[in-house]
Formats: sequence, structure tokens, C-alpha cells
Amino acid sequence: MIESDSHNPAAHAVFEEQFFERSVAFNLRRSFNKVVDEIDAALAEFALSSHQFGVLSTIYYGRASTPSEVARLRFQNGAAITYTLDRLEQRGLLKRTRSEADKRVITLILTDDGRELTRKCMEAVVNVQDRVMKGVTAKDRDRLFEMLQLICEN
Repeated sequence: MIESDSHNPAAHAVFEEQFFERSVAFNLRRSFNKVVDEIDAALAEFALSSHQFGVLSTIYYGRASTPSEVARLRFQNGAAITYTLDRLEQRGLLKRTRSEADKRVITLILTDDGRELTRKCMEAVVNVQDRVMKGVTAKDRDRLFEMLQLICEN
């Protein structure tokens, strides 16, 4: 990132002029919003949002089986996930059941309809990801994922 030099007005002006263009947070958010908007548009025919798809796919791939695991993986609070799970359950896409081993634990299970819809949406989501990465070489994609992982680990 460009460093601001408050003692050098010209350098400070360049810093201010390029602040957003060189801001990691701004550019990550801008990229994220672009991808989410395009995924939302692609999933509209399925009456599903990118967030709902994210919850379904998290369960589909076995990354989470409880509401708290979904919330943690999706970086959201429990109330937001509960609201989403309510909507998905009302549509018949998932079921919440109590664990036999510990009645306090709620387990999330995709229904047949939920699994089928997740599979159908997967192609649309992959197509969006391919489209937004058009022109990015495989090597640069690998490097991008490495850099994003590094940011997450720092």
C-alpha cells in the first residue's frame, strides 16, 4: 500500500488519490460484492440467494451439520443463520433434528429436494465463478488463492 507522508504534500495527495484503489479491504469487498451480485442473479431462477446457497452447500459438502457450525463457517451470527434455516426448512430443503446422543444439539440434514436443488445451483455458481475469472490464468488463480489464504492466516 502507498504510504502517506504528511510532511510531503505531493506524496500525501497521491496517497489520498489512490487510497481506495490500493486498499485491500475496499478491493476485497468490491470483488466480493460483484461475485455475490452475479451469483444472486444466476440463482434467481431457483428462487435462492447466494447466502441460502452457501448454507445449503456447506451442509451438502459435509462442512457443517449444526446451526453453530454453519454460522461459524459463514462468518455470521446465530440469529441470521436461524432466519435462513427457517426459510430453507419452510421450503422443504432441509430438516432440523435433535441429536440422539445430546438432545441439546440440532443436526441439519438436507432433504432430497435440498440436495437436488443444491446440485442444480452448483453449475450456475461455477459458471459465474468462471466468468468473473475470465482472463485470469490458472497460475494466477492459484496465486490469488494463496494470497487470500495468507491474508486470512495473518
